Amino acid sequence: AQGSPVVIPTVAQGEIWAGKDVTYKGNGEFEISLLAGGRNYTMETEVEKDQYDVVLVLDRSGSMGGDKLASMKTAALGAATSFLKVPGNTISIISYNQSPNTNLSYSTSLDNVTNTIVSVK
Repeated sequence: AQGSPVVIPTVAQGEIWAGKDVTYKGNGEFEISLLAGGRNYTMETEVEKDQYDVVLVLDRSGSMGGDKLASMKTAALGAATSFLKVPGNTISIISYNQSPNTNLSYSTSLDNVTNTIVSVK
C-alpha cells in the first residue's frame, strides 16, 4: 500500500509544526519522510545545548548504486554541518559493505568530517 500525501497545516504566528510520512515501497522497503515548518517564530531566550557524540553509519554496499550514494552523502553532510554548529559535539563515521569500517573516530572538525564523507566509496 502506498502512503497518503502529508497535509501540511497552516500554522499561526510563532508556531512550529512537525510531521512524518511512511510509505511502503515493496520488497520490505519503506520510505520515511520527516517534515517541519514554522511561521515567524523567535527564541526569547538562549537555550543551553547539550553536547552529543554521534556515529553516522553510511551504507556503501552494492544496493547504493546510482544516485543513492550521492544522496546519502548529501544528507550526511547536511546533518554533520548542522550538528557540529554546537560546540563540543563530535561525529564518528562508520561505513559498511559486507563488513564495517571505521572511517573517522570522533571529531569536532567539520573539514575532517566532510572529507571523510566525500571519500566514502
